[in-house]
Amino acid sequence: MMKADLKQQELLDKFYKEETTWCPEHVGYHLVSAIWIGISMLSSVMPYQVWKFPEDKSVCLIWSMLYVMGVLYYMQKYTSYTEGRKAKSVYDVIRYLPVGAGQIRIYIMRKVIRLCAILTVVVICCQTVFAAIFMHTFSVMNVLLPLGIHFLLPVAAVGIITRVLR
Repeated sequence: MMKADLKQQELLDKFYKEETTWCPEHVGYHLVSAIWIGISMLSSVMPYQVWKFPEDKSVCLIWSMLYVMGVLYYMQKYTSYTEGRKAKSVYDVIRYLPVGAGQIRIYIMRKVIRLCAILTVVVICCQTVFAAIFMHTFSVMNVLLPLGIHFLLPVAAVGIITRVLR
């Protein structure tokens, strides 16, 4: 397992803040990811008890995949870079910096884990509160389902994709 090198992580932070903040593609990535994640969050904050399994599993699959696709679009801003009119992989652009490919993967994973952790906590809180207030019940699935779908699934997908991209 690779450790994060703080100097390389700081270089990556500086690169992303200076070079990609106002890149039109990155604004688009944010917009698309916010829309897809937002739509999926509307469905996922409903308590587990509302869903009728197995009849509603296709609906759950759809909002789960929308969420994962939103997270993957969010990740795009860390994997692609546009110079002029030419799109490049960040790995190609950063190879001139003293930063290893493993450190780029760690940087991307940290960003995605932070986003997923925040959204998972929001969904768990909403499901728990809505189940307690409106349905006068609670289930361990109100915690486990968001943890699996909103944290483990997208983090695993991003981990696999970042390994394949290099």
